[in-house]
Amino acid sequence: MVSNTDVRRRRDPARWRATWTLAIASVAALLLTVGISTSGAAPAKQARGAAVGSTLTWALQTNPASLFDAYYFSAEGSEIFSLVQDHILAPGTFGQPTTGAGSVVSTWKAVTPTKYVYTIKPGIKFSDGSPLTAADVAFSMNVHRDPKTGSKMGDFFGNVVSIANRGNKVTVVLKKADSNWQFTPAASPGLVYSQKDYRAKGASFGTPGGMPIGTGPYKFSEFTPNSRVVLVRNPYYKGKKYPWNKIVFPVIPDEQARLLALQSGQIDGTFAVPNNSIATWTKAPNMKVGTYVSGGWRGFSIDVEDGPFQDVHVRRAIAYSLNKPDINEALTSSRGKVLAGLPPLIFLKGLLPAAEINAALKKVQTYDYSVANAKSELAKSAYPKGFSTTLNVPAGCAACLLLSQVLSAGAGKIGININLNMMPGPQRFQVILDHKPHLGIQVLGQAPDSPHPMQYLDLLYTSAHAQPGYENSANYKNPTVDKLIEAGLATSDLKVSARDALKVMQIASNDVPYIPVFMFPGAWAVKPGWEFKSSLGPFFYNQLWLQHLVAK
Repeated sequence: MVSNTDVRRRRDPARWRATWTLAIASVAALLLTVGISTSGAAPAKQARGAAVGSTLTWALQTNPASLFDAYYFSAEGSEIFSLVQDHILAPGTFGQPTTGAGSVVSTWKAVTPTKYVYTIKPGIKFSDGSPLTAADVAFSMNVHRDPKTGSKMGDFFGNVVSIANRGNKVTVVLKKADSNWQFTPAASPGLVYSQKDYRAKGASFGTPGGMPIGTGPYKFSEFTPNSRVVLVRNPYYKGKKYPWNKIVFPVIPDEQARLLALQSGQIDGTFAVPNNSIATWTKAPNMKVGTYVSGGWRGFSIDVEDGPFQDVHVRRAIAYSLNKPDINEALTSSRGKVLAGLPPLIFLKGLLPAAEINAALKKVQTYDYSVANAKSELAKSAYPKGFSTTLNVPAGCAACLLLSQVLSAGAGKIGININLNMMPGPQRFQVILDHKPHLGIQVLGQAPDSPHPMQYLDLLYTSAHAQPGYENSANYKNPTVDKLIEAGLATSDLKVSARDALKVMQIASNDVPYIPVFMFPGAWAVKPGWEFKSSLGPFFYNQLWLQHLVAK
């Protein structure tokens, strides 16, 4: 393996891939060891016990803004889309790219660190009977790159020079080496669409009158906004046949209504178990609840170019005013993990010895809850008497609201008045993507797109991503951090990336552009006698997750 500093030598692609495979296997093993817990009835039999031809009813919390992932980029949306659209590559339990079920690729290769070639499987058909071609696969990525699309996933392709097809192959050329790219075709940006279908439906694509077709086991048959999405079998799908002829996704925004619907048998299950109510759901009768390591986190970004927030002492004061352990207890019943920084340590523990991680964490500045320390930091700032600001909170996200209320209460004790402004989730996310001046404080909740140690850091800390279409809502720009992220992405050695990630954590802890609070647990709830196998992991929403569902 060649180090990232030896830029004149060419990496051996086979050896490069092997290094990643072994590293991911180590992390996945750790994940499966620590990540699963369940409550309720004893383990059930495999899904083959479910009645063939029956209907599966699976509740959603949020109304889908669109059936096109370019406009509805969320884990809950992907739960639906991944049953209709195959991915270019199928994500494994820990996000590792595979060519198994759910993938339209037979083989792929990193010809060089900046050139990837994908060979498309023959004989795959869309649900209208038309054949899948390499042109469709190339289109499915290029549509996100096209500024006219306005895709919420355009930032995944910022390092791409070109995506082209020839024969049964698709070639992706990158501007510079990026070891995180290999995971992109196995994530949400890797969903495969029909180019012809997209062109024919035009502006209606993704709406009730323009439901996309796909190559997955199911196809869309109904989309009634604020009511439900319905799937039926794709007659041209040649893969595993799941027990259910129809899958209904009713939209039930109210938590208590979802809970009662499950207890009464109106729904079979849901992934919409709020972090702050896991304990309540676990104790509820006539259902089964399980948790798993999600790799997702909640916290805040602070725009370092906006008014009072330009002052690092203000940012540190806010960090001191937040009681992380109490928030973790209140919002997750201590099932989450309080974070010292990003990325969550689950992405590092399978790569580096615990002693090395612990030694690095000693150099990370912590802000243990202290009103006295918060006041002291604010006194050092240009705003010793405090100020007022507004925090946008996505409606329908109970955890976001509770987290924001705690922040507001804590900051209020030191003279910082934070007014909460409720707004629809998709519109709030668009505020971040529009990236207009004065972003202030933003409450964040993010699920991982890949297991790469640099994934979150590149997304949030890279200077070039402090612009429209990207998610650096803190407007954080640090040349040293940029170099560490670039080096961590350029290398094929995950251990090197993990060490660079710890260095970024140390630097960012002093600058406080973000306040990571906790890594939230994932949770599912199903009717009695059902459960999920232990292989359910952080990237299940991009998988054919029905394969993990165990039912009677």
